[in-house]
Amino acid sequence: MSARGFASQSPTPPPRALQGQKPGRQVQFEQLLAADQLQPAADLAVDLMSTDPTTRLNADFVASVIGLRQRLGVADPGLALLDDCIRANPAHEGLRLQRSRLFGLKAEWQQVIESWYGWFPASTAFAPGFDKFLAGYIQSAAKAFSEHRYFDGALICCRYLAFRSDNADLWSNLGIFQTRLSHFGASEKSLLNSIRLNPSRSNVWNSLGNLYSKTARHDKAIEAFRKSIELEPSNPNPWSNLANEHHIKAELDEAYRCSAKAIELKPDSPPSFDHLTRMRRVCDFAGIQKQDWFDAAQTMPVNSIPFTSLNFLTLAETHDQHLKLRAVYERWAQWVQNPAYQSPISQPMIARLGRDGAPIRIGLLSADLRQHSVAKFLNPIVDQLDRHRFELEAFSCYPDPNDPVQKELRIKIPQFHDVERLSHRELASLVRERSIDVLMDLTGFTNHNRAGVVAYRPAPVQIGWLGYPGTTALADLDYLLLDQYLAPASPDYMVEKALIMQGSSVCFGSMTEIAITEELPCQRNGHVSFGSLNNSYKLTPKVVDLWASVLRQVPNSRLLFYRREFESRLLRENLSAEFASRGVDPSRLTMINNRAQGRYFLDCYNDIDLSMDTFPVVGGTTTCDALWMGVPVVGLEGTNIHQRVCSAILRNLGCPELVAVSEEEFIAKSVALAQDVPRLIHYRSTLREQMRQSVLCDAHAFARNFEVAITSAVQSA
Repeated sequence: MSARGFASQSPTPPPRALQGQKPGRQVQFEQLLAADQLQPAADLAVDLMSTDPTTRLNADFVASVIGLRQRLGVADPGLALLDDCIRANPAHEGLRLQRSRLFGLKAEWQQVIESWYGWFPASTAFAPGFDKFLAGYIQSAAKAFSEHRYFDGALICCRYLAFRSDNADLWSNLGIFQTRLSHFGASEKSLLNSIRLNPSRSNVWNSLGNLYSKTARHDKAIEAFRKSIELEPSNPNPWSNLANEHHIKAELDEAYRCSAKAIELKPDSPPSFDHLTRMRRVCDFAGIQKQDWFDAAQTMPVNSIPFTSLNFLTLAETHDQHLKLRAVYERWAQWVQNPAYQSPISQPMIARLGRDGAPIRIGLLSADLRQHSVAKFLNPIVDQLDRHRFELEAFSCYPDPNDPVQKELRIKIPQFHDVERLSHRELASLVRERSIDVLMDLTGFTNHNRAGVVAYRPAPVQIGWLGYPGTTALADLDYLLLDQYLAPASPDYMVEKALIMQGSSVCFGSMTEIAITEELPCQRNGHVSFGSLNNSYKLTPKVVDLWASVLRQVPNSRLLFYRREFESRLLRENLSAEFASRGVDPSRLTMINNRAQGRYFLDCYNDIDLSMDTFPVVGGTTTCDALWMGVPVVGLEGTNIHQRVCSAILRNLGCPELVAVSEEEFIAKSVALAQDVPRLIHYRSTLREQMRQSVLCDAHAFARNFEVAITSAVQSA
C-alpha cells in the first residue's frame, strides 16, 4: 500500500496495555538489545509479535525491532510491519525517519518522500512562517553537504518535498545529493523537476551539467553548461566546467578559450590551477612562467590540491622544489586529518594480522577497479596471490557494473563493496568492520580518490601503491610500495616509509600482440625518426631544450608526436614556435591525431626508431609500450619518485645503458643511439622477448615478491 494512505486512513490508537508499564518480556527484549545479544533479541521479538499482536502497533518496540533487523543484515527488516505501525502512530517521527532511511538505502526516493505524507496537515505547508521554517531545514541540508553526509542531506530534502513539491530549491538540492550518492537516474529526475519549476536558474543547469559529466555524457554536459552560461554569462563556474568537458574530449583549443574566459570573469581570484592544466596541455610556456605556482599553492583552496597534483609534479625537479611539493601536500593532509582526529571511528580494531595461521586480509581501496591501468597492474595479484595465505576485499569508489573489467573483478573478488556513496568516516567504519589487516590505497591523488579514509586508521597496516607517484603526506599511511630503483634518493621527499619489493613494484603481465615492422623507419625513410606518445602536459621548456639539442646534432632527423591532443591548433602552433626558437625547423616535426586516422596507438611505434622520454614527469605505461614494440627509450633519472618511473622500468628490464643521470648524458646517449643503426636493429628484434622474460611481465614471480613485502609490513606492525 502506498504511504499516501498514512494520511487517509483513520489511525488506530495504541492499545491501552501498552500505554503504561511495559510487560516483562518487552523489558527482557530491551535488556538483550542493551547487552548486544542480537539474535536472542530477534528471536524473542518474533515470539512477542506472534503471541501478543498488540506489540506490532507499539511504536517504540517496532522501531527497536526494525533497527535490530538492520544490524543483523536481514534483507527485509519489516517494511510491512513499519507501515502498519505508522498508520497506528501517524505522528511518530522516529518511525517515519526509519522508513525514509530504509527506502533511501534502496534508492527508492519517491517512497522516501511518501514516508512523510500525512505527518501533519498539508495546509500547514502553506501557513505563514512555514517558508522560514523550511529555510532552517535547507540550512541543515547545506551543513550535511559540507560534512559529506550526502545521504542525510537527501533525506532532509525529501522530508519537506512531501509538503512542498513545488519548491525548486528542494528539488535541485536533492539532485545534487543524489549525484554525490551515485544515484544518477534519480538525480537527473530531481534536477529536471527543478528546471521544470524554474527553467531560468543558471546554477541548476550547471548542476545538471555536472551530473552528465560524472556519467560520461559529455555532449549533454556541454549543452547544459552552455545553457547555464546563456542564463548567466558572467558566472565563471559554468565556463570552468565547460572548459573541463572540452579538456576531457581533448578539444584543447575550446578548453583553453573557456578556461581563459573563466579567469577573465574572476580577475581578483587566486591563480587558476585549472587554467594551468589547460596551458600545460597546449604548451603555453609563456603563460605558465608568469606565475610562481608553489607560492600560489599556499593560498589555493585546500580541497582543490588533489585535483592539481599532476601539475605540481611537472614543477618539481630540484631538491628545493621537492620539499615545496611535500609542504603543499602536508597542508592538504592536515585538512583531511582534522575531522578524522576530532571524530574517530568507534569500532574496535580486531584485525588478525595473520596470527594463528589466519590469512592476511588485504583491502583494495580504489576508484580504478575498471578499465584502467591500475586494474591491469592488479591482475597479477588477483590471479596469482596465494589465497590460502591472503584474502582480498575490494572497496570500489567508482562502481560501474557494466564495465567488463569490473564485472570480471567482481567474480574474482567475491567481497566487492561499492562504497562511493559512503562518507570517509562511514567507509573507514566499513573497513574496520571487515577486519582488514592491510588497507592498500590504489588511487592517491587521482580522480575520485578517498585518501581521507586513511586518516581514520581503519586498518593496522596502510600502504599506498600504484595510484600516484609520490607522497600523500598522510601521517597514517605507513608505507609506499616501491622497488629499489623507484624509491626516492632522499627520505625527506616522503612522509611515508618506503616498503621495498624485490624486483619491480609493477607488473604488466601480458601485453597486446601487435606486429612489429622488422625494417627500421630510418632504413625505409633515409632519416632517423624520434617519437613520443606521452601526454602533452608532460612537455616542459627544458624537455624542448634537450630534445631540440638532440635534433640539431642528428642532421635530417624527425620528431613524431602521436596523440589525440595534436588535433589542437594551439598546441601545434605553440610547439612549432618553441622548437623554431631553439633552431629546429618546424617542418621536422610531425604532429598527428592517430585516433582521427583510426590507427591503434601501439602501431604508431612502427614509425619510430627511438623515443626520448619526458621529465620531470616521466613515462610509465608509454615507456613499456615503446619497449614492447621494439623501440628503445632514453630516460633521464631524477631523485624523486615521479622522476624515476621510466628509469626503474629500464633497470628492471636489464637496460641500464638507456638511463641518463644528467642532462648532458641524456643528450649524448640519445645522439649516440640515433647514429648506431646496428644497435637499433638489435633492440628492434630483442626488446619484446626481453620484456616477456623480465620481472616486468612475470606475474607469478611478482605475486610472490608482493606476498613477501606485505608479510614483512604485517610482521612489523
